[in-house]
Amino acid sequence: MASVFISHSSSDKPFVRELSRDLKQVGHLVWLDEEQIQVGASIVEKVSRGLVDCDVVVVVMSKSSVESGWVCREWQSQMGDEIKGKVPIVLPILIEDCEIPVLLRDKKYADFRGSYAIAFHNLCEGIQAVTPVGPQRGEFFEVKEQSVNARIAQDLVSDFGDLSKSLTSLLPRVIDLARRCNDSVLEEFAIFQLQGSDGSPFDHDDPPLHYKCRLVDSWLSLEGQINPQFAGWGGSSNSMINHIKNSDKFRYVRHLIPDPINWIEDKARSAKPNTVLAGTVPLSALTGKDSDEGKIHTYMEWDAYKRICDLVRSNTVGMISEYI
Repeated sequence: MASVFISHSSSDKPFVRELSRDLKQVGHLVWLDEEQIQVGASIVEKVSRGLVDCDVVVVVMSKSSVESGWVCREWQSQMGDEIKGKVPIVLPILIEDCEIPVLLRDKKYADFRGSYAIAFHNLCEGIQAVTPVGPQRGEFFEVKEQSVNARIAQDLVSDFGDLSKSLTSLLPRVIDLARRCNDSVLEEFAIFQLQGSDGSPFDHDDPPLHYKCRLVDSWLSLEGQINPQFAGWGGSSNSMINHIKNSDKFRYVRHLIPDPINWIEDKARSAKPNTVLAGTVPLSALTGKDSDEGKIHTYMEWDAYKRICDLVRSNTVGMISEYI
């Protein structure tokens, strides 16, 4: 546990209150002016005492704070002690684009302009690195990790609900969360979806979840390619699919789509209703013999790739929700 002084501009109060709440939640003592300075008290005296008593000064860098003479005096007064190897240590965080003060430019800052959860984790690690270990240290950091992981998972669930955000961009963050939580099942699932199958065999009757998301209904043509422009279809993909389903010239299979998720997302975006997805698969998919060479035509409903994306999205959310 550390005593943390938050040096900030009053314009940044909403963010600072959230940060203060989260730091307290993971076990730190937080000095915040609006909580520590009562009506009639000497502001200068209270601030000075807060700076003397704290282990860490967190400097909230924003356009308002770097222009504030008062904020600069707070953290600059501690830089001399830090240089001499004394506490408190100055830890900068960045909440918006601004000109970073010269004395802080060689310090790595926690970047809150992107993911709050990741930046908060980085800040907590910075506090841990400069704070003496106390008797409750192990328990404190276990609580901290659980709290930070919950925030990361919550951010991910929210982003997965935004369909404008691609799985390609989200899955690397899921892998990071899985590794933080030592969750090998989640990690394997996310890596598989991101990179695609490496061709390893699997049990078609009882496939693992990461394979199951990639299995789509398809029909293999036993007599070559069909003509999608045939007038008998009436311009309807349903007519074409119904013919394929009911014809003994096609064989129904659950076909694994092995490609990386970015390829599948591209296909899902370009697919149009009233079309049938056509492709080819190795002949061995029909015969079950790896020695059989050649390819065979296959047909799928127009939204087959979209269904894969939906399954990957929903199953990922289900797994990461366990950490919230």
